[in-house]
Amino acid sequence: SALADARRRTAATVVSAPAHGVVAPLGGDAAVWLDLAGPRVLSQEQRTRVDLMAAQLTQALQRARPLDHARAVALTLQNAILGPTDLPPGFAVRYEPAVQPLEVGGDWYDVVQLDGGRIGVVAGDCVGRGLTAAAVMGQLRSSCRALLLRASGPAQALDDLDAFAHQIPGAMCTTVFCAVIDPVARTIRYSSAAHPPAVLAHVNGESELLDGALSLPLGVRTDGRRSEAITALRAGSTLLLYTDGLVERRGAVLDLGIAAARDTVVGGRRLRPGELADELLTTLLPEVGHDDDVAVLVYRQPPQPLRLTFPAAPAGLAGMRQRLREWLAAAAVDHDVSEGALLAADEACTNAVEHGYRVDPNQDVVLTAVLTGSRLSLVVADAGRWKPPDPEPGYRGRGIAMMRAFMDEVVVEAGPRGTTVRMSKEHAV
Repeated sequence: SALADARRRTAATVVSAPAHGVVAPLGGDAAVWLDLAGPRVLSQEQRTRVDLMAAQLTQALQRARPLDHARAVALTLQNAILGPTDLPPGFAVRYEPAVQPLEVGGDWYDVVQLDGGRIGVVAGDCVGRGLTAAAVMGQLRSSCRALLLRASGPAQALDDLDAFAHQIPGAMCTTVFCAVIDPVARTIRYSSAAHPPAVLAHVNGESELLDGALSLPLGVRTDGRRSEAITALRAGSTLLLYTDGLVERRGAVLDLGIAAARDTVVGGRRLRPGELADELLTTLLPEVGHDDDVAVLVYRQPPQPLRLTFPAAPAGLAGMRQRLREWLAAAAVDHDVSEGALLAADEACTNAVEHGYRVDPNQDVVLTAVLTGSRLSLVVADAGRWKPPDPEPGYRGRGIAMMRAFMDEVVVEAGPRGTTVRMSKEHAV
């Protein structure tokens, strides 16, 4: 090939006859092609210039390749110390570093699965920027994760982290918000080492700042015990943890930035956690760069099971779809799973309306939706008679196949008292 041939010769020897371009080897698997305006033979001076250009580009590539390798190694290490990306259902995280090309700095987040179904969540911010702050952050994040697994609560975890912070140069004055979420008991226990307060927004539009257990930064306390507070976590509520890069602006009052974050969470309480996290960054960060790292963690408490009862008439289907769509968003169900569940539920309810009622068309259809961990369950029940599928349905009668295409499991229970369709699907955020 022309490239292989070019690797064995200089640009001057390649262009010894009229040609449309010049191929100059750059070493390894690289070469450069110079397109000419038309067929021509290069002069000796032009050939020399091409050779010089190729030599300079070769040197630049030789310098760049080790840098690319070093950057790839650095990014791997940075991503390893930042925080988990495989999150439990209901969580979303975002991280925006201030120093480029670094992918991580002194801010961090963490999500830790604890015993009894509880979940530890952390947001922290080390003093300083760049790799130095990232090194401190990595040590503190790992230590805090280990302490949470053994501590009786967030206050004890921060107390023990204090002792560790005294031994790490650069860890003094780190701020940390540490909380333990109990989805079953619907509580949040939290403690803060001088970190901006978390935001808790409820489905009815009410909100609160979790600022009831505030104390000094890490490495500053010499005695005493950190305080701890507990608050109720309502069904469908949204929790936001963040670092001050999200809300602090030079020359502006910090409370105004926190209020803006609070308003954004309240306004986006019906968004999925990932969508809300993106909305926070889009709304609150400057359009052109930011001078501090930003970590954002969003959690959505699963809502109460949904139970809809509507007349067995086509007019009730639109309202069913709207209510189910809102519930799925509040439950933080993955978008693709949500859309598939909507289609499956719509098909089951349409079948109940269209085919199920042979005795009394004035009866109701009942739809129930339940989220248990990462398992979404839908049940559609009616009191009518189920029409067995036609072996040759043509373009109709493919509802069961469609439901099975979108859901992991579909069971139809038909009997003299009516028909129940049970469907389930695993989901992840």
